[in-house]
Amino acid sequence: MRAKNEHKLMSEAYHRVLSEAQFEGAYVESSEVEPQPDLSQLEGSFQAKKDPSVKYRYRVSQGEFIPSLEKDPKTNKHIVEAPPGNIILTGHVKNENHPDGEEWSQQPDKFKQKYTVVEGDDQSGVAQALAEDAVLMKPMSQDFIVNTAWGVPIKGNAGDLLTMYGPNDYGALDQGAFNMYYNKV
Repeated sequence: MRAKNEHKLMSEAYHRVLSEAQFEGAYVESSEVEPQPDLSQLEGSFQAKKDPSVKYRYRVSQGEFIPSLEKDPKTNKHIVEAPPGNIILTGHVKNENHPDGEEWSQQPDKFKQKYTVVEGDDQSGVAQALAEDAVLMKPMSQDFIVNTAWGVPIKGNAGDLLTMYGPNDYGALDQGAFNMYYNKV
């Protein structure tokens, strides 16, 4: 019991110190994983690839708030900020918060690395995912916050997937979006 309490105290202190530190890249706030976890080393993680046949609408952000599958931990609403110049993609998961499909923001250079434009121009159109390397995912049993590489924190709920796109590059993905866009490898 003492070791468990000591581990909990150490973990809380570690998370407090890291939350005050400046990170390069994203980090995760959760008692379930370390702030910059390597999902390849964690039990329960798996690899998945985006389905390249799925098409997405896109447009350039003017600096706006968009409906999201993830909750903004500051407002506790399904709305996140898309910085000016980022690419806003619109997906296919529709519900009361997303009648036209969920949206997410992507830095322009990442958009060019991950998607190909099939219709449109630099400002708007339709794109589809390029064949890409597998990403790592871990189902989370508790709520968590991802401080994203693009500077916007998002909240993941228990049952959502912590997603690792690369070193220090994390996201949160709900099961509906996973089923719509990804295939396990």
